[in-house]
Amino acid sequence: QVGQTHLLPVYKGHPMCDDFWTYYNVEARAGDISAPAMFVGGWYDIFQQGTLDAFVTRERQGGPGAKGNNYLIMNWSAHLDKPVPDYTFNENRYTLDTNQALASFYACFLKGETKALEGFAKVHYYVIGADTPGAPGNEWRTADTWPPFVTDASVFRLHGNGRLSATDPGFSGRASKTFTFDPKDPFPTSGGANLTIPAGPFDQRKVSKGRKDLLHFVTKPLRQPVEVTGRVTVRLFVSSDAPDTDFTAKLLDIYPRGDGRQILIVDSVRRVKTRLGYDKVAPLLEDPKHIVEIEIDLQSTSWIFAEGHRIGLDVSSSNFPRFEVNPNTGADFPTGDGDMRVARNAVHMDEDHPSVLILPIRPTAN
Repeated sequence: QVGQTHLLPVYKGHPMCDDFWTYYNVEARAGDISAPAMFVGGWYDIFQQGTLDAFVTRERQGGPGAKGNNYLIMNWSAHLDKPVPDYTFNENRYTLDTNQALASFYACFLKGETKALEGFAKVHYYVIGADTPGAPGNEWRTADTWPPFVTDASVFRLHGNGRLSATDPGFSGRASKTFTFDPKDPFPTSGGANLTIPAGPFDQRKVSKGRKDLLHFVTKPLRQPVEVTGRVTVRLFVSSDAPDTDFTAKLLDIYPRGDGRQILIVDSVRRVKTRLGYDKVAPLLEDPKHIVEIEIDLQSTSWIFAEGHRIGLDVSSSNFPRFEVNPNTGADFPTGDGDMRVARNAVHMDEDHPSVLILPIRPTAN
């Protein structure tokens, strides 16, 4: 709400997905839209998933004149293209002239120059990779649709020893990890898909060092590159001694020793009382033995993990100011009198409660 703080009470008056929000759901009304569009977004843009979803729905379900006439460009950047301190983007990211693409689109559909987009692919997307010499990725690609290809939903299980594993070695006894979340000392935001605060692929070590409200999971070093293109999901079995709380997740590219950066790829949050959907309030937690399953939608990316890198996942309960803190009382927002409480939160990782990271991985060629 840049310069629109007077609207905050209006928005906070609708904490769940009710008629107020569905009125603005352009995806649900794609069939009523007759105008085509060129959708332009970036992997670190706060509107990233909305851009993808709007393109897909209008392209497939749009009304006459819109259906089948849309284009998508997904670049590397946040909403504003600004340098980031911890990662160096490849200069080839500017080889696609977005302004020229838009001019051609307007010429085609507004001026009637039907050949203005001849040979221009329906989808252009920039796949990101490590910013080290010879690393795979860091290039523009084209496709006929989104997603650009079929992926394998690869499941990585979380383990009590901090391991993230695509294989299933089994569990010995109960496994859970617990941390304390104090909403008066929230985990600080560092990069990500933001709008007005610094955004992009930041090194998370700067904010994670010394924090006790963080669970860190990593794979073994990769033996070959792994391409993740599409929507990323985390499913956790959780509990708390508070009636309600949040859980956050961050997907990281962890560089080899000697570098060691933990570069943020995508991140998001889920409030426990929304576990049954954003349009209803689920029953509040009864006690620390009340274990429930939540799904954290990290939205989408196109990123190649280089050989020797590790896939990382950070779990916490806050990411402020990117997301408002949960007061842990069952209330929707912190109140003016500061009524908040500390929560003792847990993630469970046993046979009956398999917490997992799910990545859309491009199959390797035979």
